[in-house]
Amino acid sequence: MPKSDSRLCKIPVCKKNHHAKGFCKKHYGSYQNTNYRRKHPSYVKRQKISSKVSMREIRKCPTRRKIQVENTKRWRFNIKYEIFSHYSNGEPKCNKCNYGDIRALCLDHVNNDGAQHRRKLSKNSGRHGSAFKVYVDVKRRGFPKDFQVLCFNCNRIKEWERINA
Repeated sequence: MPKSDSRLCKIPVCKKNHHAKGFCKKHYGSYQNTNYRRKHPSYVKRQKISSKVSMREIRKCPTRRKIQVENTKRWRFNIKYEIFSHYSNGEPKCNKCNYGDIRALCLDHVNNDGAQHRRKLSKNSGRHGSAFKVYVDVKRRGFPKDFQVLCFNCNRIKEWERINA
């Protein structure tokens, strides 16, 4: 048989039944929060410092959006540079003609299976994944031997020779 409790919440305006420590469920929750914060003021400071900015806030504020875009570009460039440096054994350069401008270099699949690799990485079965997904996958797999760095000219020549052979 349930225990009948005629006590009401300590809050004068609230007419709900007592739950714990003289408060109803709603007011007991806020009592716990304020009581904990009063005893642990460093928790509140840590919470404010560690809170992350949401993507919605970044999109609203042009300055934050600009910073986010710059950080993403820098991060992508660093991954690309790291991969090209690894496959070039030092400074990024083409494996055939030694061309060294990173803007004109690309990652080539030695076995000519780039389309299948991008399809495997893509979430949509009908569309190819981006080149950047390939870079992230290569780094995640620990730089497998199936890739080489070529300039766009050497890459196109290799493709033309493959088609017309």
